[in-house]
Amino acid sequence: MTETQPEPTPDAAEAHGPEAKQENGDCTEKAPREFEPPEGGWGWVVMLASMWCNGSVFGIQNAFGILFVSLLKEFGSESDEDLRFKTAWVGSLSMGMIFFFSPIVSVFTDLFGCRITAVGGAAVAFVGLLGSSFVTSLGPMYFTYGIVFACGCSFAYQPSLVILGHYFKRRLGLVNGIVTAGSSVFTIKIQLLENLESEGRVFDPSVVRPLRCVCSGPWLTGTDGWECVCLLC
Repeated sequence: MTETQPEPTPDAAEAHGPEAKQENGDCTEKAPREFEPPEGGWGWVVMLASMWCNGSVFGIQNAFGILFVSLLKEFGSESDEDLRFKTAWVGSLSMGMIFFFSPIVSVFTDLFGCRITAVGGAAVAFVGLLGSSFVTSLGPMYFTYGIVFACGCSFAYQPSLVILGHYFKRRLGLVNGIVTAGSSVFTIKIQLLENLESEGRVFDPSVVRPLRCVCSGPWLTGTDGWECVCLLC
């Protein structure tokens, strides 16, 4: 004689209904849709903005050769071997610090987003570059140009690459190539402008920094809640 299993009560069926349906594949609820970058549109403006950012950072950094000669004339003689070694350290320290601060910049970007990080970096870089024009000896330039200016460049440079992933996925490689190509364009042009400035005082590289600070502002909030920033410098 076999025992019959008791039928489940309506209350028990309601309590375990959703779980049972989900286990049996009967759940009708849809999983949240994964964010898809727009692959263009406003993203092309963001690409040009990131190109400006990379160009202004590495254009000035790569043009240190002209500043090197000017600093030798300002603080001593071009034939002084010891002075040449100390002066070269200013540019080397500045370039190295840009990438040395990268882990810290990544943390700030995750915590505060691209816009706040980039604007803050542009402001710090402007202060460092402007302060370097008032120093009267080589020693303070290690701090103003080699650390402060480089720190600001680092905080402005990395968000310009991070933001590209919010707008591009399939074309991300192409966009990254175009953005980094901006460094070469700015390097060539800033070299020429700095050469003119050393002869006739017609250009000051520090004017590039406020442009980045002002133009790092416009935000777009996507329909999926993704916040994106247009880094126009």
